[in-house]
Amino acid sequence: MILVLVTSAHSPNRLIRSVVQEIQASGETCLISTVPSLFLLYDNSGRAQILHHQQGMIEPNVIFHWVGGRQAYSTLDALELGGYRLINPLNAWRIGRNKAMQLALFEREGIAHPWTLFAQDVSWARITDHLEWDGQEYVFKPHNAGRGRDVQKTRQERMAANMYSRTPRYREGVLIQEYLDHAPKLRHHFRVNVIGGEPVTGTEIRATGGNWLTNQAQGGDILSPEYGVEDIPGDAIRLALRATRAIGADYSGVDVIEGSDGAFYVLETNEFPGFGERTGPYLGKHIVEVARQESARSPS
Repeated sequence: MILVLVTSAHSPNRLIRSVVQEIQASGETCLISTVPSLFLLYDNSGRAQILHHQQGMIEPNVIFHWVGGRQAYSTLDALELGGYRLINPLNAWRIGRNKAMQLALFEREGIAHPWTLFAQDVSWARITDHLEWDGQEYVFKPHNAGRGRDVQKTRQERMAANMYSRTPRYREGVLIQEYLDHAPKLRHHFRVNVIGGEPVTGTEIRATGGNWLTNQAQGGDILSPEYGVEDIPGDAIRLALRATRAIGADYSGVDVIEGSDGAFYVLETNEFPGFGERTGPYLGKHIVEVARQESARSPS
């Protein structure tokens, strides 16, 4: 049985509906639930047991979770520590929410990324001493936020100081990255969707209206709906695969950008990627495959 954890069991989003349809088409049993609908029972039986408030005791081979917010961490942590297979594993999920952690792994694994300085809870005077202001342009972004929120850029030290003081989230942890330009090409990045260690779909997202941000949530224009990876540069695909392996994820949406030198760099991996209708079935198939592998390992 496959347990699907969502924020709302009564109105799952399009991705969840696609995943559930694929699971059901495979013949596997699927239960959609919220985290508050679960109780964990510790009764000296040798394993934490899952009690669903309506279904009673359940024994899922795999738990696919698509819930946001830290309120779910305690239950998900306990499930994983209890020996249940989560998709994504929680460590990968956390790394996907923390860009500083991602960069530490990329650095260790030799995965190309923009030059970055990470600072947490320090004054601007300390930060600026480690930056070069002679023509270098920097991008400022929170280390633990997505969708392009509070992402800004400047080449002026005075403006950078103002940005830092006006953005409280930066004190929690800020990434200051070199701005990768690839003019005269229109600024863009590639999104590579990786599932089960394979690139399955992707797209190109372009900045529009004179904006430099390529993030879709900030006005970036998707060149086309999700298409096959044959339209994505090979170097970008290889970087996306390495990045996904590095964080230990079953699935990820990896953003890769081209620099002025023609080389590709990983911007980030995403734990809540905007998978569309074309990608959903791939995720459903992977969940089914992992569930069957886990079932085969379980003692009869």
